[in-house]
Amino acid sequence: FPFSKRKGTPADKMPDQVDGRVKRERVHQLLDLSEKLLKEYVEKSLNKEKDVIAEQIKDGLLVGHSRDYIAVKFKGDQKLLGKEVKVKITGIDQPYNNAVLI
Repeated sequence: FPFSKRKGTPADKMPDQVDGRVKRERVHQLLDLSEKLLKEYVEKSLNKEKDVIAEQIKDGLLVGHSRDYIAVKFKGDQKLLGKEVKVKITGIDQPYNNAVLI
C-alpha cells in the first residue's frame, strides 16, 4: 500500500515527497508483478497432487488452501469441511485455482 502522510507527523516534514501519481503507478506495477509471480508459482503445481484443508463452500464448490498457500476450488461433499483432502490442481484461476478431489 502507498504511504500517505499525516499532518503533524515526522514523515509529513520529510523532504522529497513522492508525487501521488508516481505512487499510484508504482502500486499498479507491484500488483501486476505480484499477479505474474503468483501465476508462475501455481503453474509449477499444475497436474500435481496437494493436501488441502476444505475450509468453506463458495458457489457450490469446496474451497481451501494447500500447505504452500495455493488457493483451490473443487467439487466435494460438505462433510469434508474442516478435513484435509488430497486434490490435483487442474487449472489456474483467481481467486481460487481449479482442482479435482482424488
